Amino acid sequence: MTAHKEGRGGGPGPGPGPGSEPRGGHNGNGSAGDGYHGAANYTPHWTTRAFDTAKLFSLQLVTIGGSGALAKTAVAPLERVKILMQVQSMTKGHQYRGAWQALRGIGQREGYWAYYRGNGTNVARLFPEVTLKFVLHDQIKLMFNAETKSPSLRDRLAIGATTGLVRTAVVYPLELARTRISADTTAVGARKLYHGSADCLMRTFRNEGAAGLYKGVLISSAGVIPYLTISFAAYEDLKDRLPDSKNFKCSLWNPLAKMSIGAAASILAQTVTFPIDTVRRRMQMSGAPG
Repeated sequence: MTAHKEGRGGGPGPGPGPGSEPRGGHNGNGSAGDGYHGAANYTPHWTTRAFDTAKLFSLQLVTIGGSGALAKTAVAPLERVKILMQVQSMTKGHQYRGAWQALRGIGQREGYWAYYRGNGTNVARLFPEVTLKFVLHDQIKLMFNAETKSPSLRDRLAIGATTGLVRTAVVYPLELARTRISADTTAVGARKLYHGSADCLMRTFRNEGAAGLYKGVLISSAGVIPYLTISFAAYEDLKDRLPDSKNFKCSLWNPLAKMSIGAAASILAQTVTFPIDTVRRRMQMSGAPG
């Protein structure tokens, strides 16, 4: 008697034909076999990758740009006083005898909003900086063969210097406009030297040419390397001196400690390279009206 094969419902039915395989693949146990092997090597469509990249860029633009704008606005009065102390002797406007007098006198003589003169331009340059960092950073890492998650200190210095030089070349005119606008000590109610960053850039280009927009760019570019070297070296040295986070019960110890040593390294680098910054500011003011 010929035996019948059981079908899916348990009753008699035809068995699999010659050369056919179980639905689960070669294993025959319902697991994903060769029939589903292509899923493991799935490559997203280019539109999916582009959408994910756009989402990441938008997130970085909002978070980094937004937090940077808040931070720069918070210290804008101190930044303006610093610029005035660096360049006011080159202008024909009102001269403050010191930083403390400037902090008091700006509000009394120029009005409260004068504390933030030049801050709009300073904030505006954040967004092209974030864009450049997002677009160029990975490409520059590939140039230096630093695709690994932990590139060496030398590679990080090279990457940072290259990114900084490209950033300087693109956003430097905005930095020049910020210096010139901040140096304007026109009293409240009087006509200001500039109506904004666009007016400053247009007048500088018209009166001094394209080269006028890049006055001081060479000394500024030269200052990138010592600044990065000092800040990176100081950060790495301070990080190595940190006590082990396992000795502390507070989970915030590690991020707070790294934030603190990052700020300390940045302050040290800015202090050492401050003379370069002063020379750059004074070169930016060369030929400016007022």
